[in-house]
Amino acid sequence: MQLIDEIKSALDGLAGQLFTQGRGVATNTVHDALERLALDYANATETAFGTHTVAHPLSQHPLSHKTLYVNRDGPPQFPGYTLGPFLFDHCWVTYYNNNAAPLLERGTKESLAGYMVRCELVMESEFNYEGEPGEEQSNQFHRDFQKVVIAKAPFKVFVFRSRNTEEGAATFTKLEAQRYCVDTCCFVERYLLSCWCDNAFMHKTFPSFQ
Repeated sequence: MQLIDEIKSALDGLAGQLFTQGRGVATNTVHDALERLALDYANATETAFGTHTVAHPLSQHPLSHKTLYVNRDGPPQFPGYTLGPFLFDHCWVTYYNNNAAPLLERGTKESLAGYMVRCELVMESEFNYEGEPGEEQSNQFHRDFQKVVIAKAPFKVFVFRSRNTEEGAATFTKLEAQRYCVDTCCFVERYLLSCWCDNAFMHKTFPSFQ
């Protein structure tokens, strides 16, 4: 599964309907699209999807030792399985589930069930325009992106809007510069910046995708 391409395609499919929605509804629409993709990603990576104790009926690997959880703002697409926000607007986190109960953590000799494996994806969305309110270094827009930068996850997504394509392209440049100003560990990161403007999405990915 080419996750970045799937996210881009899902967002492109939403572009027309976002035009008629307010900021709050538009944000939830974006969250809904990513949450649905989480189930596909779990199935593609042979990971269960659901909770520690119960896999979602559409999970193709319910006997896996690991479960992918979605944490997000707004009402979930999978009630009873998706959890509320955890650190970020939206993130996918893999945990050892109850199938891993016989497996023991090396240091404590406790069951691995309930231990976190890793964060798979983080997303922040900001539908206020860049630069409002206040200066760049202090406004919420850039603080939201900085949360994405410091996260340790292989997939990082930032969704925002601009008044026109020129402004969107300039913001892409600022955000990419912000990422490369940060001294991060040697960890493979794949960024997707998605800007909604002129009733369509424009995307930028970095580093390069192979």
